[in-house]
Amino acid sequence: MLFGCSSQSPNFNEYSSDVQSNKCHLKSIEVALPKGFVGCGNTTKFCDSQQYPGICILIGEDCDAEDDIAKNLELFRGTDFYRNRIRFEYSVDNEENSEYVAGVLKNDRLNTELYFSGYYMMKPSAYIFCLCDNEDDKTVVEEIANEIYDSKSICE
Repeated sequence: MLFGCSSQSPNFNEYSSDVQSNKCHLKSIEVALPKGFVGCGNTTKFCDSQQYPGICILIGEDCDAEDDIAKNLELFRGTDFYRNRIRFEYSVDNEENSEYVAGVLKNDRLNTELYFSGYYMMKPSAYIFCLCDNEDDKTVVEEIANEIYDSKSICE
């Protein structure tokens, strides 16, 4: 399995002393990350944590969210994902004038499922996407997505 989830929600209000900042800054948005999460990547940020190895966060902008998520999962976790073998199944989608999405990401490469919560934003065009492989931790992933979304600042 790619992830092993923790049942505790990460703390957003505490800053790690060994990390310069717990912010993720892109061209059009800036968001707060939970303590201990570190991002890498240029145009899309892939964030994970040694403290919470079961949780993965992707933040991107100015792109098709599904294509970018699949591309970056393949980039950052290449042995586990092939972008053409990833399917999104939504239990909550943003067709109801909401930016919030949730569901299951099917990894046909390994025949596994990852549970996700996030936001596909229209203005600015960006997304926040959190996932884990343990159905019991869907609530934690939803809380993280909501906290990150609530922390956003528009940088225009």
